[in-house]
Amino acid sequence: MPQIGPYRLLESIGAGGMGEVFLAEDTRLHRRVALKAVRETGAGNLELRQRLLREAQAIAALNHPRIAAIYDIVESHDDGTGRSWIVMEYVPGETLRRRLQRGRLSRAEALTIA
Repeated sequence: MPQIGPYRLLESIGAGGMGEVFLAEDTRLHRRVALKAVRETGAGNLELRQRLLREAQAIAALNHPRIAAIYDIVESHDDGTGRSWIVMEYVPGETLRRRLQRGRLSRAEALTIA
């Protein structure tokens, strides 16, 4: 499996308009983490990388049980892209997209998520 610094990528767990998220293992602390990076097509784009950094800084400034903790920011140069990665708490569970595929949310579910 590919490795980003001390983080061994295990599998892709999601993707959005700007980035990709992978389940990874922190080989130092022996725990699972989520790694988020700008998509490879935008990895060389300094503006996108700066936006990812600002996102990490904004999340790191928050402390709430419903917000995943930020552990680290890592640069990968081995793949030639110089991608920036946010290392965050891995929270297992169903994605909102998957949940919506099963049908509409009840009012109570929507309020809990919001």
